[in-house]
Amino acid sequence: MRFVAGAVVLGAALGALGAERLVDDIQVSKRGEQATITVELACPMRFTSEVRTQEGMLLEIRIKPLEACSRFGISDITSEVYRPVGGRLALLSEVEYESLGLGESLLLFHFDQPVDYRVAQRGDLRTLQLIVRLPAAGVVQGERVPTLETQAAPPGKASVPSAAAGAAPPPAAGVAPAAARPPSDRAPLTQRLRAPAASADYIINLVSQREPFPPAAIASLAAASGHKPYVSEAAVDGQTWYRLRIGFFGTEQEARATLEPLLQRFPKAWVGRAEAAEVALASSASLGAGALVPAGAAQVPESVAVATPVPTTDVVALTPEQIAELQTQGRDAMLAADYATAVRTYTRLLQEPGDQRPDAREYLGLARERSGQTAQAIAEYRAYLARYPDGEGARRVQQRLNGLTMGAAVPREALQSSDTGEQSAWNFATGLSQYYRRDVYQFDEFEPQVVALDALLTDLDVRVRHNGDTVNVAGRLVVSNIYDLSGVQQTTIGSLPDTPNRFSYAYVDVNQAQGDWLIRAGRQSLHNWGILGRFDGLHFAYNWAPDRRVHFFSGYPVESTRYGLETSREFYGVAVDFDHLIGRWGFSTSLNMGTIDSIDDRQSFGFEARYSDDKRSLTSIVDYDYGYDKLNTALVLATWRFDNRLTLTGLVDVRLSPILTTRNALIGQPVTSISDMLLVWTEDEIRQIARDRTSDMKTATLGISKPLFERFQINADVTATEIGATVQSAGVPAMPSTGRQVYYSTSFVGSGLFGTGDVNVFNLRYGSAPDFTMSQVAWDARFPVGRRLRLNPRLSYGVWEGSNGIRRETTSPSFRVLLNFRNRYHFEAEVGKDDFLRTNFADPTIRENSTGNFVNIGYRADF
Repeated sequence: MRFVAGAVVLGAALGALGAERLVDDIQVSKRGEQATITVELACPMRFTSEVRTQEGMLLEIRIKPLEACSRFGISDITSEVYRPVGGRLALLSEVEYESLGLGESLLLFHFDQPVDYRVAQRGDLRTLQLIVRLPAAGVVQGERVPTLETQAAPPGKASVPSAAAGAAPPPAAGVAPAAARPPSDRAPLTQRLRAPAASADYIINLVSQREPFPPAAIASLAAASGHKPYVSEAAVDGQTWYRLRIGFFGTEQEARATLEPLLQRFPKAWVGRAEAAEVALASSASLGAGALVPAGAAQVPESVAVATPVPTTDVVALTPEQIAELQTQGRDAMLAADYATAVRTYTRLLQEPGDQRPDAREYLGLARERSGQTAQAIAEYRAYLARYPDGEGARRVQQRLNGLTMGAAVPREALQSSDTGEQSAWNFATGLSQYYRRDVYQFDEFEPQVVALDALLTDLDVRVRHNGDTVNVAGRLVVSNIYDLSGVQQTTIGSLPDTPNRFSYAYVDVNQAQGDWLIRAGRQSLHNWGILGRFDGLHFAYNWAPDRRVHFFSGYPVESTRYGLETSREFYGVAVDFDHLIGRWGFSTSLNMGTIDSIDDRQSFGFEARYSDDKRSLTSIVDYDYGYDKLNTALVLATWRFDNRLTLTGLVDVRLSPILTTRNALIGQPVTSISDMLLVWTEDEIRQIARDRTSDMKTATLGISKPLFERFQINADVTATEIGATVQSAGVPAMPSTGRQVYYSTSFVGSGLFGTGDVNVFNLRYGSAPDFTMSQVAWDARFPVGRRLRLNPRLSYGVWEGSNGIRRETTSPSFRVLLNFRNRYHFEAEVGKDDFLRTNFADPTIRENSTGNFVNIGYRADF
C-alpha cells in the first residue's frame, strides 16, 4: 500500500513534466484605438473575476479549470511566463499563468501604463479575450495643439464602443486617478492626455466606407437624428475612407442618448470626441449638412501645427537601459505599422536629454507622416532641421519635408538609407528558456530517497514576420527538449516521455495586409468551431463582408506533441462567423467531419451565440454529433458586472466526457489503433464500444466577486458536478458514477498590504461527495522588491477524508524568486516541500509519513 501511494505521488511528478503547457498561444491585434489580447488555453477554464492593482498596470484574472483539465496536472502549483510578440500593440509587456493548486488559476497581465479593458470568453471556454481601450496617440499633456484622428478603420475592422476617439479612456472603477496613484515600480511611458478644445465636441461615428455617401442618405439622417451630419475624409494606405458622423454634443451621455435609436440601423456606431479643427470646419456657417471635412493638412491647419516641445522642466529620468528599451519599442512599432505606439514612444524619448533626441525627432515625424498627420509631420521635420542642420538624418528629413510641402511638383530622389533598420520590413523574435527540475521523495524515514525527476527542460520559440504592402507573411516554430539527467538509476520510478523532443507549433501565416483573408498552414491549435485543439493542416479564413467571416479547415489531429505527422485520423470542416449580427449579438455555426483508419470518427454540427457589452457577457455553445446522434456539449456562461463593482458569473455545462469520437474505443484496449480493432470487431461494434467508454458529465457553477474598499476583493463560488458511469464491454470494466460532488470556494485578495505593488491571496476550499470530503487552505503572495525582483512565498494545507476511514493530510510550502533584467531576461528559482501524512480511523496503528522536495531553477531570454 505504501508503494502504491508513493507511485501515485511520483506519477504526479512525472505527469507535471509530461503535461502540455496550459497556455497554448497568446495573440495580440489592434484595430483603431482598441487592442485585443487573445489567450488560447489548453483545456476549458471558466472566468470568475479580475483584480487590478492601484497603479492599474497589473491585471489579475482568476479562472477555474474544468474537469477536462485534470490530465494536465492542474492540481499542481505551476507557473508559465510569456512575453507575447506584438504585445506593444496593447501596451502589454508580459503575461503569467499560475496554478495555485486549489482548483484555481491566475492570468497576470503586466502593462506599461494603466489601461481600460473588458473581459470576454468564447470557444468552449478555451479562449479568453481581453479587449483593451488604448490611450489616443494625441499630444502630450501640456501641448496646446490637439492631434486629429486621421486613420479610419475599414468597415468591420474596428469597433470602439464607449471609448472617446482621440481621448485617453477613463480609469476603471476603483482605480485612482493618475495624479493620486502611488509611484509604480515600473517606469511607464508618459500617458498622453488630450486637452478638450471645444465645449461641445462629442460626436457619433456611424459608419466608415470607401465610397462617398449619397446626399439623400445624409439628408434623411439629418431629419432622423435632429443633428447636423457631416462626412470626415481620411487616407489609409493610399485609399480614401469616408466616415459619416453627426454632432456636436456637450456630453457623452447626450451623444449616447442620440445614438440609442440609431443602433439598429448602425450597429457598429461609436461615440467619440472630435478635435478642435474638425469641430470648426464641420460647424462652419459656409458648410451645410453633409459637408466634407477633408483629411491631411486641412484637418489641422499648418499655421497652428507645432512640433512636439522639448520639456524645459524636470521629468522623471529614465535609465540608459530604459531608453534603449524605448528605442527598441519604437523601431518595432514602426516595423509593425503601429504608428500610434511609435508616436507615444518617440515623444517620451524627446523628453529625455541625450543622444537619442535627433533620431526620436526624425522618427516622430515619420510616424506622424505615415499615420496621415501631415501638418504635424511637417512641424517635426522643420524642428529637426532647425536643431540639427548637420545631423546624420538631415538629408533624409529635408527630402521628406520637400515631398510633403511641394508635392508632385518636385521630383523625389531616393531617400538616404538609415542605420536604424526602419526601412526593413522583417521582424524576428526569439524566446529561449531552460529550466532544471529535480524532485526527490522519501516514503518512510527508514527507506532511501527516490529520485522522481532529474531533468533539464529547454524551450525555443522563434517567430518571424514580414509586413508587405499588400500581403503579410509570418511564421512560428516552438520546439522543446527534455534531457534526462537521472541516467539509468534504478531508484527512478516511471519513465520520461518516449521521445525527448516536442513540436508544439510549426506553421506559416499568409494574410492580406487589410485583413480580408488569412491562410495558416502547419502545426497549429484551434479551440473554436468544433475543432478539438492541435492539428497538422490548413486553416483559411475570409471576410466577405464587415463582421462576416467564413473558415475552411482540414488536417490531422495531433495526439501528442511528442510525435510527428500522424495520418490515421483526418478531418475537414467549415464555419461561419456573424459578429454584431443583431446589435451586440454574434453567432457562429460550424460543420466538421472526420475519419479514423477510413471509418467515421467525429461528425458534428456546432452553434455558438455570444453577447458582450461593458457590463455583461454571455457565451452559449451547442455541439451535436449527428453520426452518433448524441449531444456532445451544451454550455452557457454568463457574466454581469454591476455599477457597484459586484460581478456575478454563472455556468451550466452538460457534455460527454471525453468528447465522443470513435477513437474512444481504444480506451483500455491492448492495441493502439482502430485498424487493429477492426481485425476483431466490426465497425458498428467499435462505435458501440466508443459509446460505452464515454460518460455523461454535468456541471453548474454560481460565482460572485466584489471589491472591498480600495485594496481588497472577495471571490466566492459554489460548483456542483457529477460524472456518470460507463458501461462494461470489450474486456474493459465499467467505471462507477462519481455521484454529485459539491465544492465551495472563497478567496480573499489584498493588494498593497505591506507595500506598493504586493498582492496576497488567501483561499479556502471545501468539497463533499458520497465517498469523501476535502478541505484546503492556501496563501499565495507576490512581493516586489524594486523594479526587477519579486518574491513569491506560497503555503497550502489540505485534508482528504474517505468514507472508508482513510485520512490524508498534505502540507506544501514553497518559495519562488523572480528577477527581470532589461525586460528581456528573466531568472527564476523555486524550492518547495511536500509533507504527506496518511492515517486510518479504523486502525489507529496505521500512520505513514512521506516527504518530497523539489527545486526548479532556470532562465528565459527574449531577443
